[in-house]
Amino acid sequence: MKPYMTKILGSDALGTKTLALLAAAWAPSTAATYGSTIRRYFDFCTEQRLAPLAATPAHMARYVAWLGQLGTIKASSLQPYLSAVNGFFKDHGLEAVALGDLVAKVRKGLAASQVAIDDTTVRVHLPAYIIEKALRMAQALRLQLTAATSRELLQASPAREQVRLLRACTTVVLLYLFFSRGGAGIGCLTEDLVASEADGLRLYHRTRKGQREVSAERKLLCHLPPTVHSEVVQMLLFFDAIRHTLSDGKYPTARWAISTSERHDRWTANTLTGWLSEVTMALQERPPEGYSWTSHSLRKGAATAAYSIGVTLQKIKHFGGWSTESSVVLDYIDPTALAGRSEWFFFGWLTPWGGQPTTNNPPNGDNMANGASPCFVNGHIEIIEV
Repeated sequence: MKPYMTKILGSDALGTKTLALLAAAWAPSTAATYGSTIRRYFDFCTEQRLAPLAATPAHMARYVAWLGQLGTIKASSLQPYLSAVNGFFKDHGLEAVALGDLVAKVRKGLAASQVAIDDTTVRVHLPAYIIEKALRMAQALRLQLTAATSRELLQASPAREQVRLLRACTTVVLLYLFFSRGGAGIGCLTEDLVASEADGLRLYHRTRKGQREVSAERKLLCHLPPTVHSEVVQMLLFFDAIRHTLSDGKYPTARWAISTSERHDRWTANTLTGWLSEVTMALQERPPEGYSWTSHSLRKGAATAAYSIGVTLQKIKHFGGWSTESSVVLDYIDPTALAGRSEWFFFGWLTPWGGQPTTNNPPNGDNMANGASPCFVNGHIEIIEV
C-alpha cells in the first residue's frame, strides 16, 4: 500500500510520519492475517490473469468458488478472505467488490455443497497414551539419527523420512504439553518456544490483544520447569540440532520448519493434522469408528487429560490460553474420560499432589499401564510387557 498512500499523504517528513502511524494502526498479528489472506487473492488473480484492482463482484463470486476448490477453507471461514480484498480496494480509493447478492449466494451454495460432501466423523480428544507413545518413538528415532551428523547423511533416504517423522512427533508432543494453544501452533517462531537443560521449556508470545504497545517484546506465556519433562527438553534440543545442521549453521525462523529452505508461509491447521496423521499411522493407532483426530484433538486431549487427574480449571485455562472468565474450556473436556498413567505422566505436575496420584486417587489403567513399555520395532511402536 505504500506507493499509493505516499501519493495521497505526501513524501515529505510529515507524510512519512503519517504513513508510519498508519502502519502502526495494525497489530502485527492483524497484519500477518491480512498478509496471508490477501496473498490468496493475488494467487487467484495470477492464475486468472486478472489485474488485482480490476475485479468485479462477478470475479469475487469466482474467487469464492476458487477458495472452495482448495479444500482447506470452510464456507463459514471465508469472511477474512473477502474482507481483505475489500480493504485492499478501499485503501486504493475504490469501492469494495467482495459483497452483494451474487457473492452471498455463491457462499451459501459453497456451504451447502461442503455440508453435502463433509465427512460425518466427529472430532474427539486424543488419548494421552498416544502422545506418550509418540514421545517414545521420537526417542527411538533420535537413537537412529544420532550417527547421521552431517547434512548429506540427514538428507539421504531413509534418514530424510526419519527426520520428517521426528518433526511430526516433536510437534505433536510439544503442542500437547502446551494445550495446543495458538502461540505454540503453526505460526510459532523458533525463538518463541525454547528448551534448555537449565530452564526447561519456555513459550513466549509477541502480541496480545489490547497491548499493541508491547508487541516488540517477548512475554512469557508458559514455563515448564527443568524438573518437568526433561525427556521432552532433550527431544527438542536434538530436533534443533538437526535443523541447525540442515540449515548450514542457522535456525529456521519457523519453529517447526526442518530447514531454512522449507516453505512454511502457507502452513495451516491442516498441516498440523497431517503431521498428527503421520504419527498415528506410524504408531498404528486409529480413532474409534465414526470419529476422527485432527490438530484440534490435541487441544481437546490435553484439557481432558489434565481435568481427569484433578488439575483445576484455573490452571487449565492458564496453560491453554482460555479466558479466566469464559466457560468455553468446558467444550474441550470429555468429563467421562478416565485417568491413566499417561495422563499423570504429562500433567501430574500441575496437580496438588505434585505429579503423583494419591492413595485415594490412583490412576486408572490404559493402553500403557500395568508395566507395559513402548519399543520402536520395524518402523512402529509395540507395547512390550516388562
